Amino acid sequence: MQDVWYLSLGKIYTFREGRAVYCPSEAVDKYRRNIMEIYKRREWKSSGAGAMFMNTQAPEMAVADINARVEALYLADDETLIYGASLEDSCGIYVKDPREPESPDRFIVRRTDMRLFHLDYEPTDKLLALSVSDGPTERHLALCESEQGDFRLITEGESLDIMPSFSRFDRQIIYFSSAGIFFDPRKRVFHSSAYALNRLDLRSGEIEEVAADAAYDYLRPREDAEQTLYCIRRPKTAKKGGAFSPLDIVLVPFRLIKALFAWLNFFSQRYTGESLTKRTSGVNPAREQQKTDEEIFIEGNLINATQALKQNTREGDKYPGVIPKTWELARRAADGDWEVVRRGVLDYTFDAAQNILYSNGKYIIRRTPDGAEEKICPAQMATSLCFAERVLSLES
Repeated sequence: MQDVWYLSLGKIYTFREGRAVYCPSEAVDKYRRNIMEIYKRREWKSSGAGAMFMNTQAPEMAVADINARVEALYLADDETLIYGASLEDSCGIYVKDPREPESPDRFIVRRTDMRLFHLDYEPTDKLLALSVSDGPTERHLALCESEQGDFRLITEGESLDIMPSFSRFDRQIIYFSSAGIFFDPRKRVFHSSAYALNRLDLRSGEIEEVAADAAYDYLRPREDAEQTLYCIRRPKTAKKGGAFSPLDIVLVPFRLIKALFAWLNFFSQRYTGESLTKRTSGVNPAREQQKTDEEIFIEGNLINATQALKQNTREGDKYPGVIPKTWELARRAADGDWEVVRRGVLDYTFDAAQNILYSNGKYIIRRTPDGAEEKICPAQMATSLCFAERVLSLES
C-alpha cells in the first residue's frame, strides 16, 4: 500500500509499513528552540524574589505554549513534500524529502507579516495556492511560485477565503470556500456568513459562486478523476443570543453580584497571590483557560467530540469517529444537486484507484466505490491527507 501522509494536531505523520511515523518539521522545532532560549535568558526578570517585589512575575513558559505548528501539507511526488507552517504571527513554506524525514528542510519563502492556513499545489506550473492573513480576521487567497518564493494576493475584501484547491482538469481554475465578515461595534466582535463554494478563473479573475446556502458551510472542495466536485457540507453554527427571557430578567441582579465578586477575586489574586475562596487558592489568573478535551474548535465551528463519538457508536458505525454526522462528504450530481457520500467526515482525498480516503477525527478510512470501508490507521483530527501518486488530466 502507498504511504499515507497527513497532519495531526499541527504535526506531520506518515502511515508506512503498518505504523504511523512522526516526521519532524525542522522549521517549527528550530523556532521553538529559539523562543525557549530567549525566554531562558530573560527568565530572571519574571521569577524569584526580585520579580515578586517588583510585581513582574509571569507564568512559566513551556514548549507547548509556543504558537508554532504545521498548518498545511502536500506531497508533490516521491521526493517532494511541501508544507506550510505558522510561527506566531509569521509563516513559511518549506520542502522535505519524504524518503529521509530527518534530513534538513529546504526553504521556499518566509513572511514575517502573514499567517498561513491552507495550501494546494499545481505541479505543471509549480504553483502554490495559499490561504493567508495579514490581519486579525480577514483571510485571502495568494499564489506563490515555488521556484521564486513570493506571495501574490489574488482575492481581497472583507471576507474569509480559505481551502483553495486547483482543478484537476484545468490548472487555471481554483475552487475555494469564502465567507463574508462584518464587525458588530456594539459587542465589538466579528461575525461571518456561511461559507459559500466559489470558482476562480485565474485567466480572467472572474469568481463564480458554485454553491451557497445561509444554513450550511461548504468546505474543502476537491475534484476526483471523473471531474466530479466534492466538498464537506456542514450546518452553519447558530448564533447565540437574542431577546431576554423572563428568567434572564429575574437573574440580572444575581449575575451582577457574581461579576462583581469575580472582579474582586481577580485583583485579590493579582496583587496578593491569594484567592477570596479557598478552592481556587494559588491559581494564577493570568493563565489562559483551555477548552476541555470534549470541545474542539475547527474552522469557526465548535464540536463536542465526546458526544459525537458516543452518538456515532450508538448508531452502529464500524469505525466511530468524533466528527458529527451533520458534517457530510457530498458530491455535485449532473443536475447540480448535492448528494451525500458519507457522514461524519473531517477531511478526505482520493487515491490512484479512486477510492476515497477520509478522516473522521479518530481514524483514516478507505472507502471503495461500492461503499466498502477499511480502517487504515488511528489518527487524531487528521487533515491534509495525501499520496505521492496523483491521477491528473491537466490541459496543456
